[in-house]
Amino acid sequence: MSELTLALFGAIGRMGRRLAALSGEHGWRVVGALVEPADAQPGRTLRSAVPELDAGRDVLLTSDPQRAVRGAAAVIDFALASGLRPRLDAAVAARAAYVLGATGLSGDDQAALDAASREIPLLWAPNMSQGIGALLELVARAAAALPDFEVEVHELHHRHKADAPSGTAIALADAAAAARAAGDSELLLCRGRNPGPRRAGEIGVVATRGGDAVGEHTVFLFGAGERVELTHRATSRDIFAHGALRAARFLVNRQPGRYAMADVLATHRVEKSAPAR
Repeated sequence: MSELTLALFGAIGRMGRRLAALSGEHGWRVVGALVEPADAQPGRTLRSAVPELDAGRDVLLTSDPQRAVRGAAAVIDFALASGLRPRLDAAVAARAAYVLGATGLSGDDQAALDAASREIPLLWAPNMSQGIGALLELVARAAAALPDFEVEVHELHHRHKADAPSGTAIALADAAAAARAAGDSELLLCRGRNPGPRRAGEIGVVATRGGDAVGEHTVFLFGAGERVELTHRATSRDIFAHGALRAARFLVNRQPGRYAMADVLATHRVEKSAPAR
């Protein structure tokens, strides 16, 4: 596996540290580490926050996105959605492939991603685990196969998570909604439980916060006398890091455009199923 160069945005956050620690397993060499200005103390290095990082791969922390992306073939960005624009502009200027894991994006943020994708290969996903990729497909199939069943999405995350509901919960609700939209033009997607009896076509999304839960998502499909439950439980943040590192590898040398984790997972399945030579 040839080695490629990588910049990490949000480099010493929960996800950034795991990305740095696991990068070598996927053939990446970290060459840039973007942090908040208060964390970019003179002479402070990435290894000071990530002891598992090979000392030979250490880089200085910086709060300048242009400097962080210098020499990188790809960027993985798990910084907060606020401040996205200068980080995205830096990736476009460097012609670096761009993987974004931030949630809570606005309509303007999505428009900026669309514009950037005309210049560079880009992937945004609220959840980069293989299991969630499969769950999204299963939810769509179940919602289409059970059009009269009511859908509820419940999610649980650690107490420090800033956004609610999670981007993954919204994606799961959207998957159910999209699977039924062709046959039900009155489908209503809600972001929470409305008071009173539920309305036909309503999808409820419920968020719970507490403790150190990495992430749990359950999609309920309620019928008369029966229910279906589809659940994904994350027990390690490493699954998201591995997914993001795999996504970055997928994007390098691709044509500009917006890609999805489904594209990455499809390629990964093909590679895994290919006979050894």
